[in-house]
Amino acid sequence: MVLLVSCKKEAPPPPPEPAEASVEPDRLPPGQLLEGDEKVFDLALPVGSTIEAVFQGSASVFGSYAPEDLAAYLKPRLRSSHVEMAGDKIVFPKAEVRGREGRIFRVEIGSFRGGTQLRLRDITPARAEPGLTEEERWRQVGMTPDGRLIDQNSME
Repeated sequence: MVLLVSCKKEAPPPPPEPAEASVEPDRLPPGQLLEGDEKVFDLALPVGSTIEAVFQGSASVFGSYAPEDLAAYLKPRLRSSHVEMAGDKIVFPKAEVRGREGRIFRVEIGSFRGGTQLRLRDITPARAEPGLTEEERWRQVGMTPDGRLIDQNSME
């Protein structure tokens, strides 16, 4: 009589099921705007912005996002001492574009045509010519040092 005895190994546990791949692409939280490729006065605009007009010292931009979302997007990109609420507008009264300091802008954000309008206006003061006396500086702007007009007829 032959008796065969064998040890049977237990089968290894089945490998764990692979985690299901996320079918949703990365998404921004609601209201957060993504930086786009367009710039105005070296300020990067969010995706979905349309530059309506650019002049030497001002620009107008339109976008289909909420004014509050645009203000939150711009806040880290601008250097400003404060932000004001002026009626239905959000205003950065004196702001510089971070990384491009030297030009000062008034930045206004408001609702417009079912979206948001961004208006930038360069309010950088003109540099004074070196070497001029105070009287010469006043004369350049058409006034006397006591604040009177040099030529009264120029007001007509």
